[in-house]
Amino acid sequence: MVADFKEEVIKFKYDSLVTLDFTGTNISLSDQDGHLLMYTNGMGVHGNNHAPIPGLDTIGYGNYWERFNVKNYLPDGSDWPSGLPIYQAVTMLPNFDQGHYMLFYPKYTLVIENNTEVLNTSALLEAKISTDVNGLPSAALNKKKVIGLGTL
Repeated sequence: MVADFKEEVIKFKYDSLVTLDFTGTNISLSDQDGHLLMYTNGMGVHGNNHAPIPGLDTIGYGNYWERFNVKNYLPDGSDWPSGLPIYQAVTMLPNFDQGHYMLFYPKYTLVIENNTEVLNTSALLEAKISTDVNGLPSAALNKKKVIGLGTL
């Protein structure tokens, strides 16, 4: 589904190019006119063309991430990171002075405690996203920069 905010009443429409499932997503970023810039389902970041932003096809990879990566699902035989079915705690911020965007995201890890699987956040990571000549997110400048460790 794609939400169109250009009118007073929001319109929703189906788009077959949208392969990043919104059932697990918690964030999207639009420009001041409401045009989509990028969005995430906690497993990867897609741009306004609904394709992964180079270098951000995978974020927060770990054993919990892999649990929701559906193997050989897409028509071309590639995997489908279906989305983390939890609150993802991902934050996207523009850095207008520097001409890029910042992405902050957790890494979730499944551990066994007392014979029970427990989901922990093991790190908080940062990525810097460059922009193209039109100001659209274009590629990860850095990724996996650890800015916090331990259970968050």
